[in-house]
Amino acid sequence: MGKSNADLIKKAMADKSFNEPGEIYFSCSSTTKIKAHDGEVASFSYADTSGLGTRVVSGEKMGLSYTEKVNEESIANCFSTARENSQFIPDDKGYAIYESDEVKSYDQFKSDDLENISVDQKKALALEIEKQAKAYDKRIVNVPEAMYCDVSNERIIANSYGLYKSEKSSLCYAYAYLMATEGDDTTVGFYFQGEKNFKDLNPEKIARMAAQDALEKLGAGEIESGSYPVVFSAFTASSLLGAFINSGGSPFFGENIQKGRSKLDGKLGESIAASHINIVDDPSLFSLGTASFDDEGVDASKHYLVENGVFKMEMHNIYSGKRGGKKTTGNGSRGYSSSLSTRLFTPYLETSDKSEDALLKEAGKGIFITDLEGLHAGLDQISGDFSVAAKGFLIENGTLGKAVKNITVAGNFFNFLQEIVSVADNIRFNDEAEFSSPSLLVKALSVSGK
Repeated sequence: MGKSNADLIKKAMADKSFNEPGEIYFSCSSTTKIKAHDGEVASFSYADTSGLGTRVVSGEKMGLSYTEKVNEESIANCFSTARENSQFIPDDKGYAIYESDEVKSYDQFKSDDLENISVDQKKALALEIEKQAKAYDKRIVNVPEAMYCDVSNERIIANSYGLYKSEKSSLCYAYAYLMATEGDDTTVGFYFQGEKNFKDLNPEKIARMAAQDALEKLGAGEIESGSYPVVFSAFTASSLLGAFINSGGSPFFGENIQKGRSKLDGKLGESIAASHINIVDDPSLFSLGTASFDDEGVDASKHYLVENGVFKMEMHNIYSGKRGGKKTTGNGSRGYSSSLSTRLFTPYLETSDKSEDALLKEAGKGIFITDLEGLHAGLDQISGDFSVAAKGFLIENGTLGKAVKNITVAGNFFNFLQEIVSVADNIRFNDEAEFSSPSLLVKALSVSGK
């Protein structure tokens, strides 16, 4: 029997034939995807991917290399290549490997039941989503995507200081994307649910929510341009905030602040949002991005980025922390073949005890946004400006009125944070967005209509 990946990695670190600090990052994943269409399984795929990356610090240089073959020879060659590559890199005092000899294994984010679920059960769930969606209303004319997917992951990080951390995790998710037609009007609906355990997926709810999303938008009309109070649904608030807060260009990331790519430079400790706004990253909460430790081996922990409206903490990996004279916050991100960057795990906006209906009543009149289109193309992460196509409903006398379409919502992210009047209680952590938010009421935004 051949050596396991864990045994190979431990042996490689023990046998490393040079004295510079070195690190191994290994990851593998197994992914299943099933699509139902017209009452049949339209596609089925299963894929295994794995790879291993090494980093070596030589003086004030760092070299990287990777391989998709995991054996003794390839790991040794990978270290040798990383060492050679380091000689072509400019000196930088920020280069470092995590100085820790911790040995830990984690599996708290591993599904309790996924290994025992048969392929037939997974296919049946996708088929049930499509069946339920088509049966919901005769105006549902097509379900292009009724999908089931699951992913099982393993990560191992080991370094020359004695660190060895491993984690096994898994998740499953399903969604429906469908079309509704009435007369000459056609709309689309979507709903996504991600869970740790298969048993928690609800095909009836997925189909129902996607169908309602499409049906509610039938008969939408246009409105006049102007400045309107705006309520963002939990889904659209999560999408908009996530595009700024948990993306490569996030103004909260130390690397962007140091490169002059963040308007938050020099504002640590200052008020940057309404006083009731709290933005948190809590890796202990399950989400699609959760993990027990970052990609440098540092344990992930809960942090307040914004507390009571005040900018409390920059997010750092070891490199950006060292360059800024600070410690890492445990937010390093890399793949086995990619360089180091920063990420959040389960970032969210804290809720209140208000319902979404209470926000509509508080607004009185305005627009309720349910869809944002072309989000990443319509924003500037440095300036904070955004202008995106949207759909939704008028708010009239504190309740939802007619559906509206062909509008563009524009504003500035940094002003947006300061003008959030109220937040609701309806947060979802099992959505596809990179950030979780409840519905939000914003004082006013510019809306372009007809």
